[in-house]
Amino acid sequence: MRTFLPHYEIPEEITIRQLLNHTSGLSDYFSQQEYQDAVHTHPRKPWDYEKIMEKGL
Repeated sequence: MRTFLPHYEIPEEITIRQLLNHTSGLSDYFSQQEYQDAVHTHPRKPWDYEKIMEKGL
């Protein structure tokens, strides 16, 4: 994974297959209250990539 996302501290044991199967154990930011509040308050303003990665990792 570090080959594809070198700027993030992703555990080495996580594989692309696990990410695609949603079995990697990384956090699901969709279910976080902060994300839900942001979508409700500003539905046309998506989170940027950095924020998504911060909350997901």
